[in-house]
Amino acid sequence: GTADGATIKNCINYATVRGTGAVGGVIGRGEYTQLNIFNCKNYAELNNLSSQNDSEAACGGIAGLAIKATIINCSNEKTSIVEGKASRVGGIIGYLRTAKGGIKIYNCYNIGKISSEISCSGEIIGYIYSVGKIANTYSVGEISGKEIGGIVGSALYNNTANEFTNCYYKKSDTAKTAAGKYIP
Repeated sequence: GTADGATIKNCINYATVRGTGAVGGVIGRGEYTQLNIFNCKNYAELNNLSSQNDSEAACGGIAGLAIKATIINCSNEKTSIVEGKASRVGGIIGYLRTAKGGIKIYNCYNIGKISSEISCSGEIIGYIYSVGKIANTYSVGEISGKEIGGIVGSALYNNTANEFTNCYYKKSDTAKTAAGKYIP
């Protein structure tokens, strides 16, 4: 579903979700008014079935697409599978699209499986079309796809425009493009 100006707390998703557009474990799409998501987890399989022509195709363990959001203490768990044929895929958020500083992700992690056949995959964020603050995140999950990253799959702006603090991914992911540091 879609939310505009919502606060979502203490949710756990165990249900398989398949769809087009924006697909998420907690919410599909967060609109222009501030979206807050706190203490939520995804344990389920999420699958975005969008075609390559869908400009907003996104799939995320917590949110598919977020425009202005604060996400704190959320996770994509080991039993989860987040995948999209032609979508941006991320362990926490598939697609961040907003004005500068409109996204904040703190204290989140991914230990699930992330994959995208055609587009970008990131273990925390699939694609950033904005500038945000990401802190205290880590990923030790599995990832596959065309453009893959330990923290971010791909970004419109150079990753130096985004603020990454204490973000880590596993050492075997070093062949990927990634913001953050690998876990030794």
